Order: sequence, then structure tokens, then C-alpha cells
Amino acid sequence: MSNGSFAYEDCLLKHFIRKEVWLPRCRERLKALRGGLKGKQEPRRLKYFTFCAVGALDVLLLDREKIIRRSATTKEFDTVYFFDRNEESVVETRKRIPGANGFPGDFVKVVLQAQEGDDAISSLDSPADRQNTREVRELQNQQAQLQRFIEAFPFDVINLDVEQYLFHPREDLPGNLTNALRKLFAWQKRDGQDSRGKHYSIDEFTLMFTTQIGPPNLPEPYLRYLRDTCLQQNLTKFDDLTPLFLRKSKGTNLATFFADNFAEAFKLAVPKSVIELALENDWHIEGADGVEVFQFNRDSKDGAYQMLHMAMTVRRQKPARERRGPGEKTPAEAEAGHRQAIQRLFEREAVAVEALVKGGRATALKADLKALFEHREKYYNPASDAAS
Repeated sequence: MSNGSFAYEDCLLKHFIRKEVWLPRCRERLKALRGGLKGKQEPRRLKYFTFCAVGALDVLLLDREKIIRRSATTKEFDTVYFFDRNEESVVETRKRIPGANGFPGDFVKVVLQAQEGDDAISSLDSPADRQNTREVRELQNQQAQLQRFIEAFPFDVINLDVEQYLFHPREDLPGNLTNALRKLFAWQKRDGQDSRGKHYSIDEFTLMFTTQIGPPNLPEPYLRYLRDTCLQQNLTKFDDLTPLFLRKSKGTNLATFFADNFAEAFKLAVPKSVIELALENDWHIEGADGVEVFQFNRDSKDGAYQMLHMAMTVRRQKPARERRGPGEKTPAEAEAGHRQAIQRLFEREAVAVEALVKGGRATALKADLKALFEHREKYYNPASDAAS
């Protein structure tokens, strides 16, 4: 069905996530973006950050559904920003979404170059006491990429489809990816500039986050954080969560739940960690929908594993921290939304996508994916590229 060049492009389970989870969330974000306008005011175009992979199917779906609008003058995807592992991959991706802003390199390593509180890299010149080596030039290039990336904030939609582990046993708690997410939350508070040169800021944005469930060999500091800090503190603080938890754990306590059913415990603890991450960074998760959680299994040469997909609306606390006095508590609205998001997480089960993608729905998804591949050929046809 696809050109076969990219892993999992034909996966109907993943296309369900694109079409039934990401697309509605992005459509809601566009509606909210337009909803605050008055009279004949022209809305700015939605700004989107993604790990789209070379196939760029998420971007192309949003393009096909008129969520992302290309530039009226250049017809480029200039409000789309993405990371990929190297320059070659960035070039290949841009063939499919011309004009998108690509950043080569390891996302986490690049982001973590920013010091605490930094909004930009002050100097890219090679220090006088350092030789102009390949390592120095590579560092300068990464710093330049970082400055460009920071200046692109804030985004209306952030789609962190990392498809890797959130936590790595060799990294100190809380892990490099978590610390990179902290910086994204901070940079989302920046005043931005749209494609027309007009300044804007945001009060809320859409966050999609994908990770693998695991690894099962997490060291004790991580397990203690997820079990005791992430979950036990809430169970102690809010009595009404205990019956909901016992239903999930089939009557076992937290320690047994983590020991005997790590995957199920992970599905509860990791979204809860994201909820806390938002609150500590002067945002909060919108409570009515909370964090929607989806899962599916995937086979690989190294064995089967599970993917966890999360989607949520993130709102700025009001008044913002810089408008609150020292010692002032979290605003009541943010605290209420935070509490409701936790409640929703304990109430609901992760949605098993395999149970939904079968029969007529699978047939419809297969047809839609085929149409999306055909839509991509408006911008890039690999057969024509090979012929040239």
C-alpha cells in the first residue's frame, strides 16, 4: 500500500491514532484558535511541532483536512517544525512537506544544551582557546539549531511521537526526556511571532505524547517515584481515588500492582507524571477530558512491545506565576482542573486500539490510508524522483 520505505507506514493501528485521536484534537485546537477572533480579523495559521518521521503522514493528514494551511504566497508548510536524526532525513522529509522547518540531530541532546532559564544561545563563535575542530563545529551547529527552535515557540500543537522509552535505566531520575519536556513547557510561555510578523502568545495548547511501555528493568529510584510519589501521594490525599485504584489493580496494593502487573501500573503512573509535570511548570491539564490514553501492541525483530499514546489539552494557570506573589497557592481553577484530570485518569482504562480496528472500521482505515498516500503524491512521487 505504501512505498515500503518507512517502518509501520501501513499500520492501521497507528493510522487509527492519527485519524481518531490526533486529528480531532487538532481540529479542536484550530476551532479554538479561530474562536477568539472578532469581526473580519484574519486568523493566524496553526503552528505545529512534530516528530513526523520521513513519511510525514501526520502533517499530510492535517493538510488534507485543512487543519494546517500552507503559505498563501509560497505554498510551503512553513508553520510546521520537526526533528529528525540527521540532515539526510530532514531533506527527505522536506520533499514530502516542502518548506517545513526541519532540525537535524537528537532532540533531547539539542534541547538540553539550553541552560536553566535560557531563551537563546548568546554566542555561536568558537572560543578563542578552542581549535576549529569537527567537534566544535558540530556543537556550534547544534547551538544554532537550538536557537532557531526556541525562537519558533510557542506552538499550538506539540506531537511528541518519540516511540521510545520515557525513562532509561542508565539515566538519573527524572531522565533526560522529562527534563527536555520541562524546557518545552517553559518555552511555550514565550511571546511568539507568526508568519505575518505579528506577535502572539497562547493560553492553551494541544499535547500528544507517545512512548513505549517499559522498560521492565527500571531501577528502584524510578519505581519509587512512579509508585510512591506519583500514585501513593494522591491515594493518601484523595480518599475517593482508592476504590478506583483497587478496581484497576484488582484489589492489590501499589507494591503488588507494580510487581505483578508493571504494564498496567505504567499506564496509570506515566500519564499521572505528565499531569504533575504540567502543574509544576505553571500549566495544568484541562480536566473534563483529562489525559486520553490509548495502547496497542507491536511486533519487532527484538520481540513484541506496547505503545502508549496520550492526548490532552494544556492550559496556562491564571494568574500566571509571574503575576503571583511569593507563597501564593496554585490558582483555584488550575487546582480544580488538575484534580479533575487525576480523577478521570483513575476512572478510565487505556483504550485497546486492536479491539476497535477490525471489520468495517479496519476496511475504512485502510482506504483512508491509501487516500493519504495518494494525497502525498501531490507533493512528492518517489517514482518520479527515481526516474530523474
